[in-house]
Order: sequence, then structure tokens, then C-alpha cells
Amino acid sequence: MNKSYNTYTCNVERKSMQDLDLINSFLFRALTENPEHAKFVAKLVIERATGRSVEQISVVSEKALAGIDLGRHGICMDLYVEEYEGERCARVYDIEPNNYGADELPMRSRYSQALTDVKLLKAGENYKKLPNYISIWILPYDPFGQNRMLYTVKNLVAEDTQIVYNDGALKLFLYTDGEIGGNEKLKDMLRYFAESDEQNAVDPELSQLHDFVQQVRDNRKVGEQFMTLQDYLDNEIKRGVEEGIARARETAVAEAVNAAVAEALDEAVDVAVAEAMDAAIAKTVAMLKDLNVSKEQIVEQLMEKYSLTEEKAKSFLN
Repeated sequence: MNKSYNTYTCNVERKSMQDLDLINSFLFRALTENPEHAKFVAKLVIERATGRSVEQISVVSEKALAGIDLGRHGICMDLYVEEYEGERCARVYDIEPNNYGADELPMRSRYSQALTDVKLLKAGENYKKLPNYISIWILPYDPFGQNRMLYTVKNLVAEDTQIVYNDGALKLFLYTDGEIGGNEKLKDMLRYFAESDEQNAVDPELSQLHDFVQQVRDNRKVGEQFMTLQDYLDNEIKRGVEEGIARARETAVAEAVNAAVAEALDEAVDVAVAEAMDAAIAKTVAMLKDLNVSKEQIVEQLMEKYSLTEEKAKSFLN
């Protein structure tokens, strides 16, 4: 038997708040819980991504939108922004740092737009009152493989791309390591999102942002929340593995008396560990829900700590 189950360990990478960059959803959400910080971040991202100056805006951090009916999928936007022209809401923005789920990104962005749109128009209102919709995704991976820092996605007429098809919907995908397109201010901001260190705060706005980020990093309460989350996840992983090994050993010894003990033990361990891990993950989800952690963050934590696909992680929320 090649494995030594008595010395089996589960190595879990530990991080502190100081290790987190702004692309990390925990730090981004902790930062934007403060309305002043949220508004500052919203203006910074919108202006550098679109090239437009924005003034009259309202901002909501972690805005949750329920599905259109019971049993239908809802969404939680990291940062939801409404831009006004006088009394009229002219544009809504969905700002999403996203470091997982690359394979689902197109469908996810489509669904986010659809569920946002359906909440924006009151019964009987003319469609012309529907605000423009702009989603801004900040990504540590290249969604289209062309090394661009900015990809602009909008609807067009396939037979003649010169025809303007203006349905008011625009999706911007920002790649933190992209080199082509964009401009220096956008590049500087993306570099700071990816590596939120003082040396990357290269202009006054980014310096102010870094001050806000450092306030959050140094906040004892936020740090305790992050460590509590990590401690719980780490303990559940380790306990799940240990319980699985113990049950597997007992099962394998009983079933493999007259068989190839090594092969049976390996197989039983694999089955029992899988079952134990599922149980540990279920307990993790229950605890995080009790702590009012958003579904998006629960999925991300499950993917990171348990090495799950996004689809598998979401299955534990049902």
C-alpha cells in the first residue's frame, strides 16, 4: 500500500487581510460596505472604464435581486450604481470583480442583465424610460485570449456591423494583465486591483483608494470575520478528511479480510472521504448562511477551499 493514512494531512493555504487584493471579493465587499468608499470606487471604475465623468449617482453594495418567481435564480451584484440626469435614472451599472467561473461568464452576464432590466421599468411605462445598462467585469483572466485590457461587447447587425443597433446594453470586460488597448489610467487601476500595494497607487485617486483599502485591512472586526471564515473552512476540511479516513479504515478492514487489503482500503478511503467532504461542505454552507454571507461569496469560498467547480459549489446551496 503506497499511502500512509496515519500521516495523511490536508494542507490549506492561509491568508491574512494584508494578503488580499481588491480583486478578491471579500476585500472588495468589505471595502464597499462603507457608502463613502463605495461611491469613490464606483466613480473611479466607471470613469476609467468608460471614459465618461459621472456626478449624480447612488450606489448599493451587494444589491440582491430575487428571481422573477419562486424557484427562479436570483443574483447579487457586488456594486450596483444608478446614474441620474436630473430626476431621471439614465444609466445603471453593475460592477463585478470576478476571479472565478470563467466558463460561465457569458451566460452569467446575460442573466444579470436580464434580471436587472426586468426590475427597472414600471407597469405602463414607455420602453424609452428604460435606463441604459452597463456591466463592468474586472477579471484576473483573459476572457477572449487577445491580451486586451478592455473588451467592449454590444449587440450589432451581423450582416452589416456599421449599422447602429442601440438597445442601451453594454458589457465591458476588463482584464487586469491586459496590454492592448485602453489607456494608462485604466491600466494603472487594473494593476492596483490585481496587486493592491502602495507602489501601485501611482496617482492621487489610486493613493486615496489605497488609504481606504488599508483602513479595511487594518480593521480588527473585518479581520476577525475573515479569520473566522478561514478557520471554519479549514477545520471542516481537516475534520472531514480525518473522519472519512477513520470510517474508511473500519469499513475496509471488515470487507477486505479475504481480499486484497491494500486495494480495498484505497477504494473505501476514496468513497468515505468523498462522503465526509460532502458533509463538511454542507455544514460549511449552513454556517456561512447563519453569518449572512452572500450566496456569491459562499460559492467562491467553496470553490477556493474545496477546489470545486462553480457548478458543483452552487449545488450545495440548494
